[in-house]
Amino acid sequence: MKLSLRTLAAIAGILLFLLFAPAAAGAAPNDVSGTASVAGNKVTSVVSNNSGGPITCGVAGFPAGTVDPNMSAPTFGITYTEVVAGGTAPVVFENVPNGTYDIHWRCVNSDFTEEWATFNSTNITKTAEPASVTVPNNQTCIFGSACI
Repeated sequence: MKLSLRTLAAIAGILLFLLFAPAAAGAAPNDVSGTASVAGNKVTSVVSNNSGGPITCGVAGFPAGTVDPNMSAPTFGITYTEVVAGGTAPVVFENVPNGTYDIHWRCVNSDFTEEWATFNSTNITKTAEPASVTVPNNQTCIFGSACI
C-alpha cells in the first residue's frame, strides 16, 4: 500500500493533536455544594457554584436515608434553578410535611460535560453529601398545603 506525503502528514497531524490535546476536565467535587435550613414548615436549600461557569440544578427533598433519588419519588420538589458562576441560588419549599428529609441535588454545566450530585447512580458520581433537615410540627395544616 502506497501512502502519499499528504496522507502521512494528515495522519501525523491527527496523532500530534491526540497526544497534546487537553483532556476533558472532570468535575471537581468541591466546585458545587449545598446547604439547607428549616423555619417552621419551610425548607430553604442554597446551592453554591464555584465551578467557573453557570450551572443548572435540580433540588428535591426525599425521606431520610434515600440512597438513590432516581429510584424513588421526592416528598417535595423537584425544583430547577440556574446558578451563576461564583454565585448562590436559594430554593424554597413551603408547607413541607413534618419529618426528616435528605435534600438531594444534581447540577450540570451548560454543555453537559461536568456534573455534581449528592448520590451515585448510572453515569453519576457522588460529589457531596445531601443536607439533612427535620421539619418540626409548628403549624396546623389542612390538606397538606394550607397552614396557619
